[in-house]
Amino acid sequence: MKKMLGRIKDIVKKWTSINEEDILHGIFEDKNLQKTILDLNRIGQLFEKGLQADGTPTGYYSAVSVSVYGKPPPPAHITLLDTGYFYKSFVFVKIKDGFFIQADTIKAVEDIVSGGFVDIDLTDRWEHPLGLTKQSIEELRPAVREAILKAVRKHLAA
Repeated sequence: MKKMLGRIKDIVKKWTSINEEDILHGIFEDKNLQKTILDLNRIGQLFEKGLQADGTPTGYYSAVSVSVYGKPPPPAHITLLDTGYFYKSFVFVKIKDGFFIQADTIKAVEDIVSGGFVDIDLTDRWEHPLGLTKQSIEELRPAVREAILKAVRKHLAA
């Protein structure tokens, strides 16, 4: 009985020594989880649903975009995919108390008047293209929960 109580006390000591910041920091090191988060933003939200991080829609292509550039007509939404450069520039940035998504929002577009190109910032029109919607966060919860449980089990087994 005494030996069993000692083991339980050891588990309790390990349990109380868990540092939540260390656990979160560790799980966000996982490249697969980072990719899942980035894909939720660029594929799950922007491409498939046409939603920005705050839940507002990206909108629809104009008649000019449909006729001149061959973009799909409504009800197809703006995906911000275009050449793919913006999506490829997505980077997962881990910070002390979480993470954020960063990307190159500057895009060279053809100026119809001059025939040249001008740089525009996508965030001038779409203020919140980067980040996760509430729905995406809910979709992410099971993966984060599993990663946390795995990290806690590892800590308790040590």
